[in-house]
This record gives sequence, structure tokens and C-alpha cells, in this order.
Amino acid sequence: MTDPEKQTGPERAPRVMVVIPPTRLHRNRDIGFKELLPHIGVAYVSAAFESAGAQVRVVDSVAERLDLDAVMSRFREFRPDVLGLTASTYQAHEAAGVAQAARRVAPGVRILLGGYHVSALPQRTLEEFPVYDAAMYGEAEATAIEFVDRWKRGAPADDLPGTAVRNADGTVTVNPTRPAPSDLDALPFPAFHLMPVDRYRGFYSMRASHERPLTMCTARGCPFHCIFCFKSTGSKYRMRSVDNVMQELERNEAQFRPTQIVFTDEIFTFDKARTHDLCERIIRAGIHERIHWICQDRVDLADFDTLKLMKRAGCTTVSYGIESGSQDIISSIRKNFKLEQAREAIRITKQAGIWADTNFIIGHPGETRDTIRQTIDFCISLDPDSTSFAILCPFPGTEVARMAAAGEGGLRLLSEDWTTYGKQVGEALELENLPRPVLERYHRLAYMRFYLRRGKWLNLFRVVNMRAVPIYAWHSAAVLVKSLFARRK
Repeated sequence: MTDPEKQTGPERAPRVMVVIPPTRLHRNRDIGFKELLPHIGVAYVSAAFESAGAQVRVVDSVAERLDLDAVMSRFREFRPDVLGLTASTYQAHEAAGVAQAARRVAPGVRILLGGYHVSALPQRTLEEFPVYDAAMYGEAEATAIEFVDRWKRGAPADDLPGTAVRNADGTVTVNPTRPAPSDLDALPFPAFHLMPVDRYRGFYSMRASHERPLTMCTARGCPFHCIFCFKSTGSKYRMRSVDNVMQELERNEAQFRPTQIVFTDEIFTFDKARTHDLCERIIRAGIHERIHWICQDRVDLADFDTLKLMKRAGCTTVSYGIESGSQDIISSIRKNFKLEQAREAIRITKQAGIWADTNFIIGHPGETRDTIRQTIDFCISLDPDSTSFAILCPFPGTEVARMAAAGEGGLRLLSEDWTTYGKQVGEALELENLPRPVLERYHRLAYMRFYLRRGKWLNLFRVVNMRAVPIYAWHSAAVLVKSLFARRK
């Protein structure tokens, strides 16, 4: 980091531009699903910058379909002191491309990186991408507020907790971790007024473009320990008060007129009494008559009375991470529930009148052809309304990444090129007994067996962005050709 004193005057707050980088399409680019939602992390951090007095501009390149030239046009127009970028793993190179272009336009701009990837690998990321001056890792609201405060005072920010910084000699220092906020009610509400709220698409809808979705987070953290997940908000489960959640719901409805709320909590019903209280408050306020909502949960927490109340309060979809149809695999990946609990959760969710969505992964440590077939068969026997199948990806910071690097569990790391780190499309990982082309063949088979059935094929259009299908086909063809050449050698 350079010294703020060299760039600022006393009490002058910075101009901060926060950018979600443009998408570059290529055959290994991971594809998402139909939804396109406001980035809840960007909204929170932007609100923190703004609450500290910064002048903030958000550019959501994906929602607005902006290419790099268009982003740079806005950069030149706004002339920020600080450029903040966010990136998940597969976006790391795309974010760096924006940073490099900005550096060419304004050599003195301070460039910061945040998001999932740098939170998992703060030092390595700054070493790999020298264009960044610093990174904010973990939950960054308090870090953003203190950064602006130091800027205004002309104080150095090189020792700011929760950051990694580039020193004058090019080396990187990772400062101490900032404690996660314990009082989530004290955080400013997400700054959706800075985001293109009319450009987002809803979840699980045949008319997704007609929805006006917003994201909301009522709790952070996850006390469970799945080996494939990096917990960027930690293991301690922290909840906002129901009063505070209701205040934000009412603000969101009044200012942004959403038709759909997507709750980003990793476990929505972890505290049943709080879930009941929130649902009853939504009903009393009449919000359920105007807004419907979606959440995710664990199958071993599902109960019929809670689901019925959630339905009355406007819940239309619950998404469950089941991950495998093999009990042995479920235990080895630390999901720690019984398959019969999954079966019961899907049954009572549908009985309550809520769309039941499920998520599965193939390619776990110790996976075999038999366990993959068990997963596909189990998913079909559950008969959820929709499902997704992912191929295991060794995301940084996960136990899977450690195992893959060490060759444990039969995992074989194929690449550390972050552009290949996708769950639907990618080529970062295979197993010794299941080469990548075999995993991808089972991946296609899983989707075909589930959706090419009577009563299910139309549901595919609720979850899949059909514009992404050519990318999937392109990638699959390339992998097939690659495997054919490999066999000839």
C-alpha cells in the first residue's frame, strides 16, 4: 500500500469504485444457472465504505453486460481514488484484467481485491497478481470503515487488520485477521441503491427476467465442516435480530419493490424459534402477499411444522445440499446425516407445497463408478422438483484442496489455473480411478437421467440459463477430443 498522505488532503474521503468484473467466455469458463442476483458481499462492503463517508460507485459488469472497454469508460468518468474488485476463484484472472487496465489509465489509483478467492489465499494472490496494492480478506465491513477513516486522517493503512498489503520492495505482508463482527445488527444495510436492481434475474422461475430479486443475509457462519466448502464467514453461527431483519425487509420493499428475496444464509432454520418468529412477523406485516422468498437448509433440520409456516410466510423454494447417494461418501465428506433424513426432508417439503431443490456432487474422495450411480439413482428416487449436479472442485481453503495437493483420497490435481476451477465446467480435478472425461460423462448422464423424464424436463428451464448450453457443449466436445488423443499416445 502507498501512504494515503501522498494522495489525500485532511478530511477528504476517497472516491471508491467497486467492480464486479466482466465475464470472458471460453470453453473452460464455469457456467452458472438461470439466476443473476445482487452480490450481497459487494452490497455490504459498499454500504460500509459509504457509511464512513466515501463517495461510492458500484459497477456490476455481469448484470449490465459490460465488457472491459465499457468498465474503463466508467472508470475514466468517475476518476476514483480507490478501485475495489471482487472475485471468486474462477474470476481471479478476469478481476486482474480490470485492475491492469485501470493501472494503465491511472497509475496512481489504489487497487484493492476482496472476495472468496483472496480470503482463502491472501498472500499467494497478491504474489501472483502484482497489480494489486492490497487485499481485504474475510468479512470486510469494519476493514472498509477503518480504511476510509485512516484515509481521511492521512494515516498509513499498512498495518490495517484484515488486509494483506504490498510493501515498497514488492513483498507481501498479511496483517492479523480482523475478528468477525459479532453484532450483525450494527452493520449498515446493503447498498442496493448503488446497484442495477432492475437488471437481475430471479431463481426457479420460467419467467426469471420478470422477477425483481434481492439478496438478504439474516445470519452468517456455518458450524458444520463439509470438506468441499470454504467458510468465508467462519464456523461461528451469528444471527441478526428479527427486528433488524424486518427493518431491512420493509426498507427493501419500500425502496426497491422486489418480488423475490433470496436468503443467502447457509442454514436458514438453524434456530427454529427464530425462524418461526421471523415467519410470523412477515405474515403479520403482509409482506408474504407481495414478496416470495427462497432459502437453503440442511435435510437433518427439516420439519413439517416449520415448512408449513415458511410456506404461509411466502417461501416458495428450499434448496438442500445432499451431495451424494452413498452413505459412506456422506460420512467421509462430513455431511453427517442419514440418507433417510434426506428422503424425508424432500417428502415433507413437497407436502408443504414448497419447491424442493437438491444439489449433488460427483467426484468425491473415494468415489467410484458404483457410488456415482448410487447418487444418480438416489436423486431420481427422491424426486425433487429440481436438482443440480456439480463435479468436485478443489477450491482454495478447503480440505479437498489440501487432499488433492497431497494426492489423498484418490484425488489428482490437474491444474492450478484458476480459470479451470468450475463446478459445472472446468478441469481442475479428477480421481485416479475416474479420469476427467469419465467424470464429465457421468455428469452429463446425471442431468439427462433426471430431467429427461415425464414431468421434469420443463423444470430444466426454471434453473438453466439456456445461453450457457453452447459453452457446456463446447467444453464437453473439447474434453472428448482431448481424451481421444490421449488414448492414442
